[in-house]
Amino acid sequence: MKKIFIITKTIWQILLYLIEVIAITLLLVYISTFIKEICTTFEFIERCIMCYALYQFLVIVILTNINDILKDSYLAYATILKKCILYIKTKNEYTKANILNNIDYQLDRATFNNNDFREKYKYIKANIDNLDLDKINMQLIEAEHMLSASYLNYKLSFLLRIVK
Repeated sequence: MKKIFIITKTIWQILLYLIEVIAITLLLVYISTFIKEICTTFEFIERCIMCYALYQFLVIVILTNINDILKDSYLAYATILKKCILYIKTKNEYTKANILNNIDYQLDRATFNNNDFREKYKYIKANIDNLDLDKINMQLIEAEHMLSASYLNYKLSFLLRIVK
C-alpha cells in the first residue's frame, strides 16, 4: 500500500510540474504573439522553446534567491541561539554584547528577515538575562532542522513549492 502511495504521489508531482510548465509556456507564447505573430509551425515550436527557457531562467533566479534568503535567516538565527547557549553557561559580558550587537544588526530594516525572525530576535534581546537553556536548545534544534529542510525546497517549480 505504501509503495502505491509513493508512486501515486510521484506521478501527481510530475503531473503538476508538467501542467505548470506547459500552461506558463503557452501563456508566454500567447502574450508574445502580440509582439510578433507566429506564421509557421517551426516558429511556434521555436517560440515555445524560447518561452520555456525564459520561464525556467526566471524560476531559477527567483526561487534560488528566496531559498538563499531563507537559509541565511535560519543560519543567522541558529548562530545567535548557539551564542545564547554559551552566554547562559558562562554569563560572559563580551558574549552578551556580541549577541546584542548581532541582534541589532538582524533587526535592521536593511536585513532580509521576516516578522517571525524579528519577533524571535526581539524576545531574545528583551530576555537575554533570563533565557531558559532547554528552550534555547529546542529552538536551536528546530532552527537547524529548518535550515536543513530549506536545502530541499523546490527550486524549479512554483506550483510544487506551494503544494508541498
